[in-house]
Amino acid sequence: MLVGVSLIVDEVSDNDTSVVVIDVTSGGGNLTKKEVSWGKILAILLPLCILILLLVSIAIGVVISYVSDLFELPEGQSGDGDEYGYRLDVDSDLYFDLGANKNGFWANDEIPSFDSTVYIEGACMSDPEYYCSGSGVIVSSRWVFTAAHVAIDLDVSDTYVVIGSDYENYEDVVYVSEIFIHPSYKDEGYDYDFAMLKLGRSVNQQYIAGWIGDREDLDLVSTKAYISGFGELDEEFADCGKACLEDQSGFFSQRRAWTNIIDRVTGDETTGNSYIVYDFDSLDGNNNSLRKGSSGFSYDQGDFSYAGKGSSSQEPTNLEGTSVFGDSGGPMYANLESGWLVVAVTAHGGEYSDYGDVAFNSRVSVYYDWICSHSDSEARITNC
Repeated sequence: MLVGVSLIVDEVSDNDTSVVVIDVTSGGGNLTKKEVSWGKILAILLPLCILILLLVSIAIGVVISYVSDLFELPEGQSGDGDEYGYRLDVDSDLYFDLGANKNGFWANDEIPSFDSTVYIEGACMSDPEYYCSGSGVIVSSRWVFTAAHVAIDLDVSDTYVVIGSDYENYEDVVYVSEIFIHPSYKDEGYDYDFAMLKLGRSVNQQYIAGWIGDREDLDLVSTKAYISGFGELDEEFADCGKACLEDQSGFFSQRRAWTNIIDRVTGDETTGNSYIVYDFDSLDGNNNSLRKGSSGFSYDQGDFSYAGKGSSSQEPTNLEGTSVFGDSGGPMYANLESGWLVVAVTAHGGEYSDYGDVAFNSRVSVYYDWICSHSDSEARITNC
């Protein structure tokens, strides 16, 4: 049996290295000595090191590029924008004039009426010393649509809706007699975020909005929508920074409305992720979160990939906006053949509500059967 052993011995003398190799076999060993130049070794190693460094640099660059896109780190995506639900380069009064349908924003074929958007308030079941609140929309003489997460903690014995464009200077107050949360909704979740409030008495026709019923809404992508609600823009309750507002009482209580372009329509009646989705675009075009090829993830909002795939215009509307805390449950209107109809209610968005925010709105049409199961002769629901 042959056995091979190599022994290397370094003998450094000036610029040479002596390499001694001993070969051992069962019959004895042979000793050889070879002289190898340092220059030859460097000539081999230097290009190899350069190649390795180049490959590592390329790999690091790819990783940085991927992470930057994944977390949306370019300018304006860090969650610290001054805007909060509305464009700061536009007079904020215009958003509230629109919400009140005054000063040139009268309800017509081009602009819906927002009289049906109401403020909802009630004692919190989890802590009766506090009041829970949100927004909603009257769709029949005794019925209000809202989001499930708005209604879930309301004490029905002490819950009411406030009618008017300023809930501190209201036109009417109507108490709620029953609250219906979609049975598939889970508290603190996003799925099936839809609820209805039954009013204790009927309201006047002028405060009632039409709604989509069971009509198709998948073709709404790229159309203009109007959204409204009683979002919290007071510094006492919201992290709104420079965008905070006050009215004559020192507490902001007015109804706001804004516009946006619908970018996605997702889901169906078999899934809770059934939304109409839009993003809050900036003038410079750097915050088009739902653009084609978007990673579906941002530093502000985390994962919004469930908005689905598609594209999105980067051009903001004149009164571009997005939802803030307190707008939840408020209506989204689209102009269909029969006029302006409620097609969704505000569900959720990002924490900062600044440029790049992606807003999700619960589609009303997918809840048609459940909605109409509550219609009766005493309190009929329109379209059922």
